[in-house]
Amino acid sequence: PTAQLALRVLVVEPTWDGPSTTTRDVDVSVATGDALLQGVPSGAVIRVAIGVACDDGYFPIAHSSAFELPTDAAWPPPATKLLRRTGRGTEAVSLDDTDASVIAHALVRAGVRATNAPFPES
Repeated sequence: PTAQLALRVLVVEPTWDGPSTTTRDVDVSVATGDALLQGVPSGAVIRVAIGVACDDGYFPIAHSSAFELPTDAAWPPPATKLLRRTGRGTEAVSLDDTDASVIAHALVRAGVRATNAPFPES
């Protein structure tokens, strides 16, 4: 049997017919990084776990608390800061950083919306 590290996302959406539940598994093939969840409906309750997925099922190692997206939430949420992930953690990117304009341009090309952005939008 094969086993792999996987991120499991449980999405519970309220409906008039009772809660609608979907589960998504995201392959985690690297030790560090991030994942963007797309298509999560407003008002949904979300819970995320990291664990091992194999032929016998999914075995969680750790999980998040449940959190709820507000019904009026913009999705994806608008960006308010430009950040860089490093081996030391997340750090803010200032406007005078040599990479700031390149990063901001890539975000605009990717369609990321910004609100009160401290970085250029073009």
